[in-house]
Amino acid sequence: MTNSTNICTWFYSDSIEEESLYPQVGGKSSSKEFQEIYLRCVIVFFSSSLRQNPNANHILFTNLELFPDIGNFKAQDFLNKNGIKLITLPLTYKTPKYFYGSWRNQFYLFDILKYLSKIDENNQKYIILDSDCVWVNSAKRISDDLDKYGILGYRMDRRSTNDLSGKDLKEIYKELSNHEMKQIPYYFGGEWIAACGNFIKIISKEVDPVWNNCLKRFNENKPKLLEEAYVLSYIYHKLGFEEATANSYIRRIWGLNYSPSGEPSEIVTAEQALELTIWHLPGQKKYGFKRLFGQVIKPNSKFWSLDLENEFKHYLGCFMGIPKSSLIQKIYNKKQKYQEKILRKLNKNYTLGKIN
Repeated sequence: MTNSTNICTWFYSDSIEEESLYPQVGGKSSSKEFQEIYLRCVIVFFSSSLRQNPNANHILFTNLELFPDIGNFKAQDFLNKNGIKLITLPLTYKTPKYFYGSWRNQFYLFDILKYLSKIDENNQKYIILDSDCVWVNSAKRISDDLDKYGILGYRMDRRSTNDLSGKDLKEIYKELSNHEMKQIPYYFGGEWIAACGNFIKIISKEVDPVWNNCLKRFNENKPKLLEEAYVLSYIYHKLGFEEATANSYIRRIWGLNYSPSGEPSEIVTAEQALELTIWHLPGQKKYGFKRLFGQVIKPNSKFWSLDLENEFKHYLGCFMGIPKSSLIQKIYNKKQKYQEKILRKLNKNYTLGKIN
């Protein structure tokens, strides 16, 4: 049995030179207004975990020396008071201009894995999540499954996307593995990595050859693995980690019974949502997280006192549209499909150098 459970997220502060598209937020990713959206998510993420997992270690990875204030809220004081460790890391997996239009800092995840692979002792457990997640149940079952499997993967139903066709993926996988692909391997969501230290070390060793292939294919103007999730998916495939061992714990929830891509693994009922451990809520960064942050920063709010068994998850659901979406959220869902189409076009043009 492995030792401590470490619950982690990250925040990367883009400079003007590092800006790219972040479709659920919009605006300039180097601006204070933009970054405060993610800063609020980080505070809500850790607060929900502190309630559900008070005995876990909590770690924030960032390229900053101190966590910035959010309005009048002293965020660094909050981290210190609650024992949340801030680890400062640079971004070394930097994509060239026009590599991909969106989420340019997403490969920071691999700097985190490399760091953990070097410092891990006693094969500890790590759960690394995007910050736009909330904990609605404890990590106990996840921890037990990490003892059993060593690594847990969030497997999506799709095998390819509009950005990379099945033909593209077969060609890339063949080049990386020297084997013909009869079937396109599964795609795993990059918002979640849960693994014991020994598996983190194995994964980290596999990153650089795949990363170098991405850069090589970019320079040759060929399709490449353009997201951290695609890189992880290839590594999981190579190492044989293709079971959907995390799917009962986390789901990407855009709205109940709704997915912008129509993907079944993103379509969740109210009953399913309440049984999960973690809600990943990318569409709520500017809305539900902002409203909930207003409660988190009040020491006497219900957020800090409600019973965890049932009341707490329903309380979170009121802010996040679960189990019932508000009129605003329904309108947002209708807009999302249109925004996805625009995003795909922008990414394609950006990659081809048509956007300055």
